[in-house]
Amino acid sequence: MQFPPEFGTKVDLTKVNFEVVKPWIRRRFVELMGFEDDVVIETIINMLTSSKFPDPKQLQINMMSFMNKTAKTLALELWQILISAQNHPQGMPSFMIEKKKHELAQQKAEQDRLAEEIRKKSQQILSDVVPTPALLQLEIQKRLQQVQEQQQSFEDDVPDDIFDTSNNKEQKVSRSRSRSRSRSQSKSKSKSKSKSKSRSRKRSVSSSRGHSRKSRSRSRRNRSRSRSRSRSRSRKHKRDSSRSRRNRRSSSRSRRSRSRSRSRSRSRDRRRRDKEKERKAKERERERERERE
Repeated sequence: MQFPPEFGTKVDLTKVNFEVVKPWIRRRFVELMGFEDDVVIETIINMLTSSKFPDPKQLQINMMSFMNKTAKTLALELWQILISAQNHPQGMPSFMIEKKKHELAQQKAEQDRLAEEIRKKSQQILSDVVPTPALLQLEIQKRLQQVQEQQQSFEDDVPDDIFDTSNNKEQKVSRSRSRSRSRSQSKSKSKSKSKSKSRSRKRSVSSSRGHSRKSRSRSRRNRSRSRSRSRSRSRKHKRDSSRSRRNRRSSSRSRRSRSRSRSRSRSRDRRRRDKEKERKAKERERERERERE
């Protein structure tokens, strides 16, 4: 049986990040066989991890029993990946790193495209809402034209007699004469009325004093009542505000305590998980050392 020349290079699995290679083995097996078989995939992984320096020829021969002709392609591609991974300082295959870089570049390009679309839409919205200087100038010109038209229509509606000064002078003279006559008549009447008013005033003063005293006492009572009501309202408002502050402080303290307890429980769970992972890794290392011995 002939083997490819790549099988001549040894692979040290301690230099390979095998957790990255496992998903590729599963995906490639499904592509070649057309179905997924967890038992076969686990056997292939166990055959590889059974020793520090696995034998690719023995791996291909063992895979021939349940994969037939596709075992050659899978073994060759898998060995090429392992060679690339051990040459990399992080123990990862070069094509996977390039694929990840390509995905990140595509994501960045998509984000840039979306940002550009958002910027264009925002500019369009602002241009529709905020008017430009040219539009403002046109609006000002329209308003000025409307004001001029209104002023012209007002001047057309006003009759010409209003602006005639001679008629105005005659009207003023006649009005002044009529006013002087009415003043002389009113003086004679006011003298007779003043005597009667003086008598009525004396009577009204005495009655108004009594009414004013009563109104003053009533106003004082109303003021005292309003002051007492305002004081009681202010006291109630102060009590309500102090209660609300206390409730807010208690609620904030309870939230802080809850968040602290949650963070503590999460940190405890993480520590447990980390300890469990370390314990499993140590057990695996011990098993490998026993197999080597």
